[in-house]
Amino acid sequence: MKKNNILYGILLAGLWEGTARILDSPQLMPTLVAILRSLLVELSAGDLWRYSLYSLASILVGLSLSLVLALLITLLSTKYSWLMEFFRFLNTLLHPLPGIAILPLMILWFGVGYKSIIFLIVHSVLWPVLSNLFLALDTFPVTLSMVGDNYEMGLVRKFVYLFLPGSMPQLIAGIKTGWARAFRAVISAEMFFGAIGATGGLGWYLVKKRVFMDTTGVFSGIVMILVLGVLFENVVLKGLENRTMAKWGFKS
Repeated sequence: MKKNNILYGILLAGLWEGTARILDSPQLMPTLVAILRSLLVELSAGDLWRYSLYSLASILVGLSLSLVLALLITLLSTKYSWLMEFFRFLNTLLHPLPGIAILPLMILWFGVGYKSIIFLIVHSVLWPVLSNLFLALDTFPVTLSMVGDNYEMGLVRKFVYLFLPGSMPQLIAGIKTGWARAFRAVISAEMFFGAIGATGGLGWYLVKKRVFMDTTGVFSGIVMILVLGVLFENVVLKGLENRTMAKWGFKS
């Protein structure tokens, strides 16, 4: 994490704490001390961990399915140009469509359950990832494709050894966008559906805390979401960038 980001975080925390103490209304704006105390209590009790792991598991399943679908569609699109045109058309239609807008349809198709949440995550992730892969395909150097032809590489080998390394900046950018949209989708779905599975996820946790007017508990859930997002961005995606883009000379 950059040093400036740490300074900005300290500044934001100071502004929050000062405003909370001036307002002096715990139900409206609790202090950071109260929020952190609530967060520690929830984590030590184990409930918040279970909610977080459930939401993360759903996101990872949906994200993995979306990546497989996007890569398969892109692979086939390198051979069938009409397929790319078809999915570009679908992308134009479905990419701007919010996941929350199709929740009623998911209920009609799959019922209130885990399948609906996974389908919603796939819808949220697939289109930004596919858009970035198509962009990489459009800008892929023709000379590299010719090199693959000279070495008599087949379609799959050219895709794996030439296209994927060359498209890594676009792919990682798509994953970043897809991850953020997946998190929003799963939280919205869990708040809409309620508890799914043994415990439910972070969305259901927020709903429960709101029902019981536990403002510090609501902020504890929000802080947990923020922490998970920062960790994924700075550990998982940063590690992927260092192992690919930095190693292959895409970034300094």
